Amino acid sequence: ESRAAEGPRPRSQVGSEAEGASEARRKACFALVPEPLSPSSPNSRNEGKQLFWSSFHTDKVQNTVWDAIHSEGARIDTAELEALFADEPTDSRTRPPSPELSKKIKKVQVFDNQRRRQVCVMLARLPEHAMTHQAVFNMDDRVLNKDQVELLLLNVPSADEVAQLRTAEKSIAADENSQWETAEEFIFGLINIPEYPLRLQAWDFENSFVERYTSISKKEQDLAAGCACLLESPGIRRLLSLILFAGNFLNGGTPRGRADGFAIDALVQVRTVKSTLNQGPGSSTSLVDYLVNQMARQHPNELDGIVDPNGDAERVKTAARHSLSDVTEDFRSFRRTLDQVLTRVTAAAESSESSEAFKRHAEVLAERVTTLDELGERFDSLKASYDKLFAWFQVDACGSKKTPEEFFGIWDKFLRDVCEARAAQRENERQEALGAGGGPQQLRAAPSAKTTGGAGALLRAGGQCPQPLRMSTLPIGIEWTSPLAQHEVERWPSRCDVAAL
Repeated sequence: ESRAAEGPRPRSQVGSEAEGASEARRKACFALVPEPLSPSSPNSRNEGKQLFWSSFHTDKVQNTVWDAIHSEGARIDTAELEALFADEPTDSRTRPPSPELSKKIKKVQVFDNQRRRQVCVMLARLPEHAMTHQAVFNMDDRVLNKDQVELLLLNVPSADEVAQLRTAEKSIAADENSQWETAEEFIFGLINIPEYPLRLQAWDFENSFVERYTSISKKEQDLAAGCACLLESPGIRRLLSLILFAGNFLNGGTPRGRADGFAIDALVQVRTVKSTLNQGPGSSTSLVDYLVNQMARQHPNELDGIVDPNGDAERVKTAARHSLSDVTEDFRSFRRTLDQVLTRVTAAAESSESSEAFKRHAEVLAERVTTLDELGERFDSLKASYDKLFAWFQVDACGSKKTPEEFFGIWDKFLRDVCEARAAQRENERQEALGAGGGPQQLRAAPSAKTTGGAGALLRAGGQCPQPLRMSTLPIGIEWTSPLAQHEVERWPSRCDVAAL
């Protein structure tokens, strides 16, 4: 009312009053704020972190949040603010930092980055550090499985790493703010376990014993079965007899005929001897086909015993996969490792500082010795079987020595040819049974000069031959040819197998 009675005021007076109100508002706000860091210069530069914002100022009272904030005021602890966000340590007037902020932990590293990364990858697959160390001390299968023990054995520290850890141990003991890095901490705890390398080695050997023993034993059984097959199989002996008699017939009248035996090398060449008859596109009869045909007629059961699953051919093939020398050396190495580990574990079990784990494992390893002794006797019998096998086939009679691997390899290749020929023969029989094709086609040879040798005499005496064969090279390296006259080829053979040649 009094202002209205006075009448209107000049514009300059109104502006002065607005500025006075704004200044009063600022003073009311700062009155609630504690003493600034520099009282003589409230707007001095603060040596600390800054909050970069876009600010503004108002010259008159408005109904905004900022006016409400300035009216209410606020108090802040500038000493703590400077201590937390100062670029440099504050002076004595600031609040001292907490002990947790001032304490700096120094991580001690010994390994290079690659080695540390390798250990950390291992730790990701293991239980907690203390639990793992205790399991190694007790050799406890309930805590660590086979793969984890093998992983620990692969990461056992070297002598240089152990020396570096022992040296770094002194610096950690002298500085309370020093701590091991994670990888170094675990390995340091591992090397403090008494006889830790022996514990891991013995533990890993026992874990892998059954698997390794089974592998070696299976290979020995395969080799022994292959030897027994070649020594005792009636089908193998029948097949060899056909090759020998066919070769002697084809070599009749030459210095290489009437042989008592032949080198085993010739078996892989039997398939290369092809018939000279033209039997149509894509067809070719080899000496292997002839032998299988003769076996099927005279000894079908024995032929099936060779080619059927789990037959002689399969046993020889399995034996050919292994090397006798390699398997024998693997067994000897296995036995040497057992003896070394048992000696060291027994000595550790007898020491005064031994744990029950060494005593327990020493008893288990002693039982393993008996198991390997029995396997060693089987290897001695296998060696005797090889000697008997080589004498049975007179492998060294032709002056060409063969290793056991080469010997079984030759037999494997030959018997595979026999199996393929028998499979083709069975397929032809199946097609004929289904009516898909006719019987064997009679092929006539072109007229030639008169027949020489025993074949002509046999044919004139009533021998029967399905088709004349012109043999080029015999598997044993003998060259022989015998043209047969067309009028001598009439009917399929019944008993005269030599005439079929």
